[in-house]
Amino acid sequence: MISISKEAQGHFVKLLAKQEEGTNIRVFVVNPGTSSAECGVSYCPPDAVEPSDTRLPFDGFDAVVDEESAPYLEEAEIDYVTDQMGSQLTLKAPNAKARKVADDAPIVERLNYMIESEINPQLANHGGQVVLLEITDDG
Repeated sequence: MISISKEAQGHFVKLLAKQEEGTNIRVFVVNPGTSSAECGVSYCPPDAVEPSDTRLPFDGFDAVVDEESAPYLEEAEIDYVTDQMGSQLTLKAPNAKARKVADDAPIVERLNYMIESEINPQLANHGGQVVLLEITDDG
């Protein structure tokens, strides 16, 4: 589901060492499946884990994912990159705005995926958005 680089894992272990024992990280998506979807990482204290959450074990901690965010975090990657400008945590989640659909999925699903993944991100730069209302026999 989520891959976390060794560098990012080391970064999380250092951060979590300063937190209450048993604290993990939570990876989530706000407004999943929409053009305004945003991903985040936060601390997840032991009492904040829900029965429906998925726990992904890593070296020294777990990544906790809520049920709603899980499908949108497929193929997500977290990395910790250092360059001449400093260090930063990066989270790439290609399915956060729209889940991938199968090639044989209904035309409505395939069009919605194309709109959400290709068209709306470009229109959002200008404050726009497209929504598929219906497909008729006339085209």
